[in-house]
Amino acid sequence: MKTIRAIVFAVNLVTAVGMMALAVSMVLSSEADLWGAVVVVMVVVCSACMIVCGSAYKKSWPGRNRKLTAARNEEAVEVDPVLVMKNLRAVGNAMKLRCELDISYTNASGESSQRIVKPIKVLKSSAGAYLLYAYCTKVDERRYFRVDRIAKAVPPVGNTF
Repeated sequence: MKTIRAIVFAVNLVTAVGMMALAVSMVLSSEADLWGAVVVVMVVVCSACMIVCGSAYKKSWPGRNRKLTAARNEEAVEVDPVLVMKNLRAVGNAMKLRCELDISYTNASGESSQRIVKPIKVLKSSAGAYLLYAYCTKVDERRYFRVDRIAKAVPPVGNTF
């Protein structure tokens, strides 16, 4: 897989360099077609963006937290919509006020714990579960929490960030 990524990266790089050389030669030639050169430069810029973005994506993806897989468990599960909406409202208020949340959370293994989290954003998985992406003070790192597994979400008094 790494070999294929390296080949794709090399092909994109060679294409971008070749297109830039073509654009320079078109501009420098006496029969320069300005619009053609503009199109070539646009293609080069797009290729460069693909190279840069592709490299950034490849660098960030392998280090992803394995806990994310557990939080995004793709199996469809029955959830209490009232509890989910209540928790989403509490998370939304905490994000708006930039305050910490004291949550009672049950992980995929069924273990319950109390955590204080600093909400960052809310996502929706492909299975339809809402995920809270937050900084957890208990483990001192960012984690994903399935909103339907939060039994209680209460903002602690006076703790803002």
